[in-house]
Amino acid sequence: YIPFLDVWTQTTLIDENNDVMDLVDWDRAVWSNPEIEFAALDYCGISEPAIWEGYEKKHDTSQEARIR
Repeated sequence: YIPFLDVWTQTTLIDENNDVMDLVDWDRAVWSNPEIEFAALDYCGISEPAIWEGYEKKHDTSQEARIR
């Protein structure tokens, strides 16, 4: 397991150069299975190919993944 951070547009402060400056909303940070982050990508509608490339994973759309 790895730490999961609630990182998305509403919790990330970015400067004029698009560099991440800070993260906020730490009350939702949890220590859990990394698949919770993948589920959040789908839930928030931001499951884009570039994100999966960054994770070096393929988007699992199997029935098992949807259940998890």
